[in-house]
Parts: sequence; structure tokens; C-alpha cells
Amino acid sequence: MAEKRRYRRYDLQLPVEVVKIGDKPVSLRLRSRNMSSRGVLLEDPDGALHRGQLLEFSVQLPSAEDGVEVRLYCRGAVVRRDRARNCAAAMLQRYEFQRVLTRGAAAGV
Repeated sequence: MAEKRRYRRYDLQLPVEVVKIGDKPVSLRLRSRNMSSRGVLLEDPDGALHRGQLLEFSVQLPSAEDGVEVRLYCRGAVVRRDRARNCAAAMLQRYEFQRVLTRGAAAGV
């Protein structure tokens, strides 16, 4: 069966922090399963995410620079919930890359 997806998916298991669901501030730590330029599949074993919810979250990306974290800050919406696989798919509506100095780098250590 041929792949029918419009955007290539990359298997990336990265830390994700959901900071807002709808208008409600939250602190929910999850992991990604895969990502594309249009969406992310999130491991959600507790079933906190539901279809139709608007989200704000950040994905911590690997960084080659000591003392610097790179985060992908995203806004999107949950488009699918997969109970059998304990995950939720979110479509990205907007995203931006952010460089964040860690404490050691900020203090000049």
C-alpha cells in the first residue's frame, strides 16, 4: 500500500510540554511519536487530549550548542484521538523556533 500523506513524517520521540488547552493554562508533559511540518503525534496515556481542543505546546529539540536549548513553540488543534495507541494527533496552525539559554550559559559558567 502506497503512502498517501502529503507531508513526510519523521519518527521523533521528543519531550513535549503542553502549556495551554483552550484558554486554560496547564502543565502537561508528554512525548512525541512522530512529526511533520503540519502536525505531531503525541503519546497521551492518560487521555488528557480530545478532538477539537486548541493547544499551545513546546517540543524540546536536540541542540548541538552547549548551554542552549532549542524549542519549537506550537499552536494547533487536536484532530484525532487514537485510544488503542494511547495517542492524539495535533495539526500545527502556527509554530516558531526559540533558543533558550540554560542557567549555566546565562550565568557565564
